[in-house]
Amino acid sequence: MALVSAYAAGIGAGRVWLISSRYGDPSLIECYEPGGGVIVSILIGRVILMRELGGFTASRRARRLELIPPEDRSLQAVYGAFRLAVGPPGGVARECGHTGRDAGVAELRFEPSKNCLAEVSFMERASGAPCGPRIMVKGFR
Repeated sequence: MALVSAYAAGIGAGRVWLISSRYGDPSLIECYEPGGGVIVSILIGRVILMRELGGFTASRRARRLELIPPEDRSLQAVYGAFRLAVGPPGGVARECGHTGRDAGVAELRFEPSKNCLAEVSFMERASGAPCGPRIMVKGFR
C-alpha cells in the first residue's frame, strides 16, 4: 500500500481505489486517501459489464465523472459513500478532448434495487447511453 500511495501522490491523484475480487468478480472497493487510511469501503454484490448490458459500444475516452444525487431518499447514504470515495466536485476531471458543455461527462446515477442496497450506473450525459458497468452495491462502511 505504501508503494501505491507514493505513486498516487506522485501523479497527483486525489484518491486511490483498490478493487478486491472473489473468484474473478469484483467484491469490494476500498478508497484511500494517498498516504492515509481507508476513506470508505463499498461491498459489491455484482457487476454487470458493458458487454452484458448489450447493444452499446463503450468509448475508451476519459470522462469527467459527476455524481447525480438520487431522488429516492433511501439512497442518500450510499450516495454519500460514493461522494466520499470520489472526493470534492471537480476533483476527478480529466482532459477529454471533447467539445461542448456535456461532452465527456459521465454521470454516476443511483437507483433502488430489489436484491441489493442500490444499483449504480455510469451514463454518458450527451447521449444518455451507458458508458460503464452497472454496480450492485450490497453495503458500505
